[in-house]
Amino acid sequence: MTSGTKIQIVENRNLRFDFANGYTLSVSIGAGSYSENHNADFKRNGGSYDPTQTMEVAIMDSDGDFAVLPYDVAGWIPVDRLPMLITHASQGDWENFLVFIDQKDEHGRSGNTAVEYC
Repeated sequence: MTSGTKIQIVENRNLRFDFANGYTLSVSIGAGSYSENHNADFKRNGGSYDPTQTMEVAIMDSDGDFAVLPYDVAGWIPVDRLPMLITHASQGDWENFLVFIDQKDEHGRSGNTAVEYC
């Protein structure tokens, strides 16, 4: 058995990266998420969601509690940022993780709309 990063798919719409540092990066798309295809119907029995260019991300600590982000999750994050988010989270580089999700696009718009679950 390896002690490195593990990956898991949850409920057909959530991808979780469990890192050796005890933190988990959660990436969600589809129904109920803060992504382009958030209005999709929930998929059961292996159904697929339409492709999306945005995603919702969260960080959980080793107890499964939300950590790092000020509002539990960050939504509408461009998917092309995922490789760097994985790198920063796996290294526990939270300063750069936070900077990277709030990066501005070429029009000066923020890629992060932080949201809090109620």
